[in-house]
Amino acid sequence: MIIAVVNQKGGVGKTTIAFNLAVEMNADLCVDLDAMRLLTRLNMLREGRGYAPLKIAAETTKEEIAALALKYSGDQKLCVIDTAGVDSDISRFALGVSNIAIAPCDISMLDIIGTREFLKAAASMQGKSKREVVIRGVFSRVSPQTKKIQSAAASLEKGGLKMFKTAIRQRGALRGATDEGKAAAEFPAAWQSAAEFELLASEIKETLNAENNA
Repeated sequence: MIIAVVNQKGGVGKTTIAFNLAVEMNADLCVDLDAMRLLTRLNMLREGRGYAPLKIAAETTKEEIAALALKYSGDQKLCVIDTAGVDSDISRFALGVSNIAIAPCDISMLDIIGTREFLKAAASMQGKSKREVVIRGVFSRVSPQTKKIQSAAASLEKGGLKMFKTAIRQRGALRGATDEGKAAAEFPAAWQSAAEFELLASEIKETLNAENNA
């Protein structure tokens, strides 16, 4: 299975989500397509502090991503791809070969507008892909106190993006875990965030099972 975390807008929490899903779902491989290599740097921090590192590849060509697609498109292995915060050919290609693409988004109007633009790019990629890619949105970096998630979800779903029920909220403990190179599940103080990522992983599996059985 290939999970691509994608959105052409930067600063929406793609790397945090990719990293935590990789740990939560025991990914066999992660691919870091961001020019800043934040996932790779986070993994270096993790390894430097004595934690078991993730296996990370920095494939940069369509041929290398296509080879991964052949290896990981089944159910036995998991590859998580962290894409760049820009609209690029390689990010579009990664979206096209994934089994499910997850688009993180904040509830701000600017993020919603940016995500709608991403959907346009995703639609063009879908037309070229030989496989049908499932795309779902997830709210991330959301204040724990916000009450506006439902209205923001309705706005995005009206534009064609189905949203996961789970939202990843911006908690100090999650930031603390990241600062130590740990996933939320590995950091006791981040138990609320750990529960959110566990629910998100379950939703991903349920979505793919439903698509496969449709």
